Formats: sequence, structure tokens, C-alpha cells
Amino acid sequence: MKKFFAGKRVNVVLPMGGRFSMMTDWQHRDPILGRNQWQTFYTRELPQAIDATFATSGVNALGGVSMSAGPALDLAIQAPRRFRAVAAYSG
Repeated sequence: MKKFFAGKRVNVVLPMGGRFSMMTDWQHRDPILGRNQWQTFYTRELPQAIDATFATSGVNALGGVSMSAGPALDLAIQAPRRFRAVAAYSG
């Protein structure tokens, strides 16, 4: 992937973790993990951190592969002004 994006004007961010979360904000607190807020992280916190760290245009796109394909589409639906494009592969 590094080779493909080399020289292109794009930042690729691959968050890791949040297994089985479906990228949603949890309704209830887990005794060990607390109340995870993945949707908030992906739609508000992470884009702001990226924009503050890198020279960006503010244009965002989102993609998901396999089990993250459906949640990627859902994030785009939940935050329609945040993402200009969304892709789902092998959902």
C-alpha cells in the first residue's frame, strides 16, 4: 500500500483495534472497557487530529474491508457532512 500511495497527495490512516465494536458508540458501560465511543472517535476526534497534524484539505473519505465494510457505510450515513466518499469492499 505504501508503494501505491507514494507520491500521491493523500494521507492514509489505518486505525487498529476496537474489535467487534462495529464502530459504534456503546449504549452501556462495560465493567472492564468502559463506555467505548467508536463512532465519535472516527467521525469527530480522529479527523480533527489528522487535520491538526498534517497539511490536509479537510476532504475525507472512508473505506472498509470485510467486517468493517458495513460499519464504514454506517459511519458515512451517521456523519454525512464529514465524508465526501465511502467504499465498502467484500462486505
